[in-house]
Parts: sequence; C-alpha cells; structure tokens
Amino acid sequence: MSLTWNENLLTGVSKIDDQHRELFHTMNRLFDACNQGKGAEEIKHVFEFLDEYIRSHFNTEEEYMKKHDYPHSVEHREQHNKFKQDFAKLKKKLDKSVNELSTLPETNWLLGEWWINHINNIDKKLGEFLKSKVKE
Repeated sequence: MSLTWNENLLTGVSKIDDQHRELFHTMNRLFDACNQGKGAEEIKHVFEFLDEYIRSHFNTEEEYMKKHDYPHSVEHREQHNKFKQDFAKLKKKLDKSVNELSTLPETNWLLGEWWINHINNIDKKLGEFLKSKVKE
C-alpha cells in the first residue's frame, strides 16, 4: 500500500495542505519499510511522529475553525476526537503486541483510508469555507 498525494486532496489552505503532504510522506515511509521487511522497525518511529503530528495538525485546523466561526466545527472536532481515541487504542495494541506487524492492517486503515476520507469529505469543506477568510 502507498498513499498517493494529488491535487484532488488540496484544501486550498497552504498550512493544512503542507501538513497533509508531510503525513503522506511519513506514512509512505512506513509502507515502503513494510515492503522491504522492515516495518517492525519503522512502525514505532511513525507512531512517535504521529503523536506530535495529530496534536499539531488537529490544533491547526481547530484554531482556524474557532477564529473564523466555522459552522461545522462541532462535527469536525468530533471526527478528530474519534480518530484520537482510535489511535490511542491502536498504540496500546502496538505496545502490548509481541509482533508489531500484527497491527499493520489496522494501521493501514486508520492512517491511510481514514485520512483520505477525512481530507476528501471533511477538510475540503473546511478549506472551501476558509478560502475567502485566510490570507496566505
């Protein structure tokens, strides 16, 4: 698996788009490592990155929502909170697992499919709303 960044994923807000690109780059490092039989070594590094990334990225979006009175902020935050809960469960599973690779199917979904769906269905709406409000 790999995540392909393309212009269809752009929100129109540079800071958010740059953060999304960084996430895709990091996730692809994990997927490449798995393809080379080195996923167990890379997955812990990716999870450490994601701990900080999730805080930083979600805070960025939530600050934009608050500053510009985004009308769908409650639903957007709920998705962020659900992701944080799911990620915390996955981390616990990884910490308890003897074989880090056993978490890869869930990791692939949560960090691949979830993000693509979230960007396409939630973040792009936020970006559309912010285009006229954020001066970059």
